[in-house]
Amino acid sequence: DHRSIRYIETVAMAWKEEGITTVEMAKDSTSRYSKEYFSVLKAMGITNRNPADTEIALINTWTKEYGFTMDLIQEACSRTVLQTGQPSFPYADKILQSWSKKKIRTLEDVRLQDAQHQKRKLEKADKPKSATPNRFNNFHQRDYDFAEYEKKLLNKPN
Repeated sequence: DHRSIRYIETVAMAWKEEGITTVEMAKDSTSRYSKEYFSVLKAMGITNRNPADTEIALINTWTKEYGFTMDLIQEACSRTVLQTGQPSFPYADKILQSWSKKKIRTLEDVRLQDAQHQKRKLEKADKPKSATPNRFNNFHQRDYDFAEYEKKLLNKPN
């Protein structure tokens, strides 16, 4: 959608240098420069490089197969970086797969899911933990009356 003759001339010269001679080759070449790809890379904290083929494939899966909007994808990317401390497309893909299975379609759905998760987490923390049998507590617990033993040891009558 550029109308500047200088821009068109620059693109044409770049295509000549890359050996692009057909419309199909040109479309394939320009598909790497989609705004969606770069907004996902930016959300992951990646700058100054083009997306790799595997990254493009994942982004296409997220947008076309799962049908997610860019704001939802960017939220998953932000959560990925916050959780792992680095960009990870497979980690973001796991988040988005989970959201797809749970039919999450908006940021509001994500907020509701987070609230439900926190509620379950708090309920689980409030439950008393029962002692699980292991080598430290799998024997019959004794119930000594230490006051009684103290009296016996000190030879005090009851």
